[in-house]
Amino acid sequence: MAKVELKQPIVQEIADNIKDAQSVVIVDYRGLTVAQDTQLRKELREAGITYKVYKIR
Repeated sequence: MAKVELKQPIVQEIADNIKDAQSVVIVDYRGLTVAQDTQLRKELREAGITYKVYKIR
């Protein structure tokens, strides 16, 4: 299976998630410790914010 065929469902998922979003933030989370990332995820979840990591290759 070609790479594009593997990535298409991921691209569709991203498109579905952002099409009605009030805002979208793209970040580079490198440099955060595991504890910092865990705390960030907790705070975002409590605020009702979706946090999703996609690896770009």
